[in-house]
Order: sequence, then structure tokens, then C-alpha cells
Amino acid sequence: MKSLEWTDERRIAELTNYMRVCDRSDISTLNPDDFIIDPNSTTAEEAMEITNKHGMSIFPNLLKPETAAAMREYVLRRNHALTEDDAIWLISNNQRWSFPIGADDDPSVPPVLQEIATNEPFQKAIEALMGEDPAMVEFTAITSAYGAGDQHWHADNDYTASQMHYSRSFVPMYSLFIPLQDTTAQMGATSACPGTHLCGVEGRLSELCEDLNFQVTDSRGRLALEEKDHVWKTGDGFLMNLNTFHRGPGHTDPNGIERVMLILTISPRPIGPHFERRQISLGTSYSCKWDMWGLTMKDLAVMDKIKGFPWKILRTLGIYKQIGTHRNHDVLWGWDYLTVMCSRIVNEQMGFRWDDLHVFSNRIKKNGKLFYYLFGQIPKEDGLGENELWPKYFDETLERCVRCSKISFGICCFLYLITCCFRKRRSTALKRGLFLVLPLVSIGFLWLYAISLSPWGQDIRDGILYRSPFLDVEDTTIGEVTLPVKTDVLFPSRLDSSFLAGHNFIYNQQPGNALYYKLLSSFSVPKTSPGIIVKGIVETIVKTVQDKDGRFLQQNVFGDWEIMGKTNIMSSVQKNLVAQSNPILQKMEQEIKFQVSDTIYGRTRTNVMSHKHAKDNLSRLIDSLFGIRLLAEKHHKHQLFHSPLLVADVGKIRILTKHQSEEHEDVLKEGDIVEGYFDFDGWFKGRVEKLKGRKLIAILFDDGEYRVMSRTAVRKFIPFRIGDKVGVTGSDKLLSINHIYADGQVSVEDEDGDAQEVHVFDLFRV
Repeated sequence: MKSLEWTDERRIAELTNYMRVCDRSDISTLNPDDFIIDPNSTTAEEAMEITNKHGMSIFPNLLKPETAAAMREYVLRRNHALTEDDAIWLISNNQRWSFPIGADDDPSVPPVLQEIATNEPFQKAIEALMGEDPAMVEFTAITSAYGAGDQHWHADNDYTASQMHYSRSFVPMYSLFIPLQDTTAQMGATSACPGTHLCGVEGRLSELCEDLNFQVTDSRGRLALEEKDHVWKTGDGFLMNLNTFHRGPGHTDPNGIERVMLILTISPRPIGPHFERRQISLGTSYSCKWDMWGLTMKDLAVMDKIKGFPWKILRTLGIYKQIGTHRNHDVLWGWDYLTVMCSRIVNEQMGFRWDDLHVFSNRIKKNGKLFYYLFGQIPKEDGLGENELWPKYFDETLERCVRCSKISFGICCFLYLITCCFRKRRSTALKRGLFLVLPLVSIGFLWLYAISLSPWGQDIRDGILYRSPFLDVEDTTIGEVTLPVKTDVLFPSRLDSSFLAGHNFIYNQQPGNALYYKLLSSFSVPKTSPGIIVKGIVETIVKTVQDKDGRFLQQNVFGDWEIMGKTNIMSSVQKNLVAQSNPILQKMEQEIKFQVSDTIYGRTRTNVMSHKHAKDNLSRLIDSLFGIRLLAEKHHKHQLFHSPLLVADVGKIRILTKHQSEEHEDVLKEGDIVEGYFDFDGWFKGRVEKLKGRKLIAILFDDGEYRVMSRTAVRKFIPFRIGDKVGVTGSDKLLSINHIYADGQVSVEDEDGDAQEVHVFDLFRV
């Protein structure tokens, strides 16, 4: 359990993305046509890019009308029979009902799962997004009737404990929403904020999403055959990243029927056969019925054949799982119940907090004294913290069950011996008993021994389950670090692994990167191109990015972002240019990135072969495939140089003075990130909301203040850099920046040498 604990130290060390601050410009679309997947023309890769961009996508016709109707009838019938123990609590719970669904609950359930799992466009899309044969981690129904109120805006996952920012620590979570009747806005069609899955700071997202109030009320869009199809049609699936801000609106149609929604949550399956260091993202309830754990999408396709007793119990506990009719030995396990519960217990997730244990204990008490003794005892040890109660309960319960099993076994053996003493053939009875017991004991020991020799067991014995995804590199020299902004071009170093699937391309949604890749695609540069021509193209691309206030940043070994020097920029752009010009080279580049990443983060990363020889050989291979000799700026007639790959360097970044900003005031436009000057305080960061004539600008500042200012007191925002003199909100001390972390924390030092860490939101230039 300790290996699954998510600590503040891990939050800092295992960050793979920067904490992006979002505003209106980050809402990727308000047109559902932009994320409706056409099953006849949209490829799996295109569907993956669409979902990465918007955080959502729509797949028409996942369920047949008759399948949806049968499932709807069951859900409504079950709602009337719900008990307090069965029901799932919901935000704005009045006139809403929810419960987890099991495959054995009703004959209408298996066909639903089979139709989802065998829909080819959907399956190919989610495999491009999450990898081969993803796992199911939740299957529930939510019903809302007339009178249900608006839920508040929220994301189901915690952005500080999910894959968007910690891709090597957590797996991504996607929920598939399927209405079981045509759904209109008045019936409470789901509201969502496209693009907000990329945000790293909640800030004023709720207010922004409330103002837009975009609802999924048209799941056919351009694919609609008739005007009446422009609703959220029965059986159409809405796939949403659980980092996306969304809500369930109220049901306000007095003549409308109940809105019944199925929710199937999907994630990548664990990487076997070794110990899986990642865990499911934190922050939500994962209301999955206990016997539905351990399943993958291929299992859902044959659910009617593998749902019975005792297989569902063995599968749920991670002990044994039937292969099924797909006969797939390699793609087998989903997330088992014990692993998920351990993660939720040790991280104090919903359902496993201090007060939840008392509720759980009272439920156990209803099943009799034996169950209560084994599973219902709350630890009575003094001094236990709230975060220690569940782990202590888990340890004591396991110890009590093992002790009772040993006692029961001993009593059975003793009673058998007593019985043998009264039999005529005592020796024969004793031998029969030994022949019965010894094989059972031997099988048990052999089973434990086999587990210890398995890759999973070896990882536990070798301590790999406690190992960070990243090496300890405290003595590594780094360049000048900064905090990225949306116009920057980012070269990440903590992704590029095949098991990350579609998340490897998440930086394509960084606005600076989107511009950069658009520029690359506008040129075709074969490997044989003359260096002087390539150099001119590279300089054009670099200048275009910089004219848009973009910088070139690379992620260092600590996960922070360094400003790249000119040589490094030229080398990186040139190699990307060659790779983008040829689809075969582009594919080879990605595969080589996977190999390089494996030498840094793989299981054999500490071997000399991995971190030295393999890495050097791959670097030479990259140079030979993508490198072009470029003419040096200062050269003799025949002097050439070959730019090295990603050489750490410190670039220079200009800072506009107040006078310079006045010279360039005509370039400001709505949406620009700027700084406004306040007398006696300094420069504060905000966003241009509106241009009011030639001399006034309306600015919404990061602290929420809205103010109209003179253009002479406004300049474009230039990201903070090490050495900048700053102030902290609420303090009159003059501070200097020492370091800038990717999570937005900044290390500052006062004139006396005292250091502290503050968030970048609390800083202003002086």
C-alpha cells in the first residue's frame, strides 16, 4: 500500500506537464460537429487527435434502439427498489438516482456491454487513445427527473493526481455517457467545457463554463438525416476525459420523461506481467460493482460467457481469470479490486475516509457476528490519525482472517485425529488424512513460490514497486529555467513511451506547438537538401514563432523547462523538419523516441548498456537519419558545422521596458496576456478583455480584478526568469527569483538571503 501513496514529494518529482492557466481562448470549440466522429470516414488516429484536442468526442449508434429500451426499462424498475446501501450519492441529489450495475443484475445488461465492446470505430479509437484492450473501471446508471437541479461545475479527476500532468504515475480516465432516450437541453443534457482537460489550475473555470453553458444537445450534427435528429440521440456515446469541466444540468421540462444515462468509465489496463507502478487517477468515486473489476473491453464482448460464479470472484480478487472465447493470453487483466481499493484507502479517496469506515462497519454488522468479528472491527489504538485508520483496519482485518484460517485448519486436523482414534483401522485413517493434507499444503507453498518467481513477485522482492519513474539526478547541471506559457514551443522529455499511446501526442494541443507543427508541414525538406537552404527555412520557422511571442523550451531531467539556446533550437527544428517531410521517417522518429525513452525510464535504465551505450548509439542513429550540415553564421567559403542533438544551453530573453511597450502599443489585441502598472506596487499580470479606443484597455487581472487602464501603463507580459526582482502579494519585501518549477511554484530569496516558495500567481514585478 505504501507504494501507492501519493505524496507532496511525488507531486513535485513526477510532474510530466506544466500547470496551464486557462481562459476563454482555451475553450477549443462550441460546435459539436468538431468532435462528432463519422464512423465511415474518421480514422482512429484522427479520432484520437480530436479527443486529445477537445477532451471529448461523440460516437453515434453505439447501442441499438431495442437494446437501449430494454436497459432503460430495467434502470427505471431498479430505481424504485433502491435502498440507501445500493444508491450512489450525487451532487444535487434531489430527483436523481444512481447505482452500480453488475453483469448478472438483469438480462438486458450483457447485450449493452457487448454492443459497446464490438463497435469497431469506437474500439479502434479508444485503443489509439489508451493502448490495446483498455480496462473498464466503472459501470453505472444515473437518472434525473423533472425538478432535478443544476449540479455545480467540476472535473471528476484531481488535476494534481491524474495523467494529464503525471503521465508516468497515473493512467487516463475517460467516461462514456450513453442516453437511453432522446435527450434535449431541458431534460438535462450534459454540459461540458471543451478543452478544459488541458488546464492545470481551476481558477475561474467554473465562471467561464457557466457563462458559455455548452450542452451536448446534438450528437448527429452534420451526420443528421432529418431535422428531428438534432438532439442527443438514444444510444449515441459521448466520450469525455475526466479532467474536463462538466456538470449535469437540471431537468426543467415538466412534460419530459426521465433522463436515464449509462456511464462506462475506461482506462488503460495495467502493464503486465510486471508490477504496475501507475494507478488509476484520484479524485472521483469509481462506483463500480465489486464483481465487475478485472475486466477489459475484450471481456465485455463475451460477458455472457464469463460472468458467472466463481469466476467473477477469482477475477475481482486478481487470482484467476478465464481466457474467454477471444483466446487472448497476452491481453488479459483489467484493474483488480484489491489494487484499486489499496490505492483509494492509502490516498483517502471518496468512500475510504475516516467517517466512511464507521458506515462500513455498521453495514458489516448486519451480516452476523462472524462477519462482524472478521471484517467489522474498527481499530481502537490511541493516537491514530484520520489517514492511518483505514490502513490499520486493513492490516488488522487481514491478520485476523489469517489467524482464524490457521485456527480453523488446526481444529479440523485435531478433530480428524480424534475421530481416527475411535476407528478400527487407525493407521489407514491417519495415512488417508496425511495424503489429503500434505498435497494441499504443498500446493499452497508451491503456489506462493511460483508467485515469488513471477515478474510481479520479483519486482516486489527487488523493491521496484517503490522506485520512482525518474532517476535521482541531484548533481546534474541545468540551464536557465522558466514557466511555459501557451505561445511557447515545448520539447518534452518525460513522454514518448508506447504504453502512453495517444497521450504521447498531447503536446500537439499546446498552441505554440500547434503553430510550430503547422509551419513544419508547410515545407518539404528531404535529407539531401543543401544546408544553406535548410538553414534559411529553419530561421524562418524560428523567427515566425518568436514573432508570435513564443520561446523554444525543453524539459530537463527534473521535469522543469529550460530556455533553449540558438544552437540547440536550430538542431532540433532541422531534425523535426526532415522527419515531418517523410511519413516513413516520421514513424521512425517516433519509434526511436520510444527507444530513447526506454533507456531513461525503462526497467533496465540503471544498466550501463541502457544509460550509456544504447543512448549513445541511438543519438548517432538520429544524427545519421535526420541531421543535415548547416552553414555557420561566420564561416569561410567551405566551413560547415553539424548541430549536436539537444545540447543544453542558456539562451537570452529580452524584457520590454515601459518605454518600449509604449512604442509597440499598437500590437496589443483582445486576449493578449499583459502586465498593468500600479503606482507604488508594480506590474501585475492579466488579460486584455477589450480595447476601448486608442488610449484605454480593459484588463481582467489574475486576482479577478477588472480595470480599465491607460495604454501607457500596459505592456505585453514577458514570462518570469531567474534573477527578476519581484514582490509577493501581501508583503512589502523586495525578492529575487532563484528557480521556477513546472508546477507553478517559484523559489524566491529576500535581501537577507532567506528563501521561500510561492506560487507564480502571487508574484508581481517591481
